[in-house]
Amino acid sequence: MTHSPDDSPDVDRMRRAWQAMEDTFREIADTIEEKKHERCPYRTAKDECTFRGGCVNKQRLGPGEYRCGGDHLLKRIPATENTG
Repeated sequence: MTHSPDDSPDVDRMRRAWQAMEDTFREIADTIEEKKHERCPYRTAKDECTFRGGCVNKQRLGPGEYRCGGDHLLKRIPATENTG
């Protein structure tokens, strides 16, 4: 019986490693998908708002300085209403 290169133990080990890596990345992506609904991605650990558009939670602290002052979810303001 002839062995194909695809039947080698190294190839099998690589396939298992690749599958484990895919599973890990899938789990990370699923966690990100869940967490994005819990916190605004533009809010820093110091409650600073880094969103360049308008958001109803955005509070001006000074020139170019903004604080997140809401429920921590991004709530865009339409461009026609954006004043800050």
